[in-house]
Amino acid sequence: MSYTIINDNNITHLKTLEDNTIDSIVTDPPYGIEFLGKDWDSNTGAVETWRECLRVLKPGGYLLAFSAARTYHNLATNIESVGFEIRDQLMWLYASGFPKAQDIGKAIQRRQGVEETKKHNHNAPRVGGDGEYGGKKDDIIPTSPEAQQ
Repeated sequence: MSYTIINDNNITHLKTLEDNTIDSIVTDPPYGIEFLGKDWDSNTGAVETWRECLRVLKPGGYLLAFSAARTYHNLATNIESVGFEIRDQLMWLYASGFPKAQDIGKAIQRRQGVEETKKHNHNAPRVGGDGEYGGKKDDIIPTSPEAQQ
């Protein structure tokens, strides 16, 4: 038994294949979220592409297509509209957003309810009235042993 993996742009390559010749299609099409403002990621795949996938799949063959969670419904609707049956879905569950930088010592100290001790940067002339010296914020020194660690 031999296997062939085709790694190509499905929009163009599917048209070169005969009907009922492919066992499975695994694809990661555009998610339709315009990632980083890129035009290539502006939709979840044209219906014509999904129609071509159905045409080349053997009876019982399957399509596994990846999507962003917020545009999954567009992908599934387009795939179903050409004749596929949506049987199951696999889903990544993850937290979203980029983590913010934070001083762990200060965070631990806040949770403990310990007041912060400020240490001023007195080596630079005072710039503003909001605790800034020489353009730098005051240094915060954690006082609890856990926060210092």
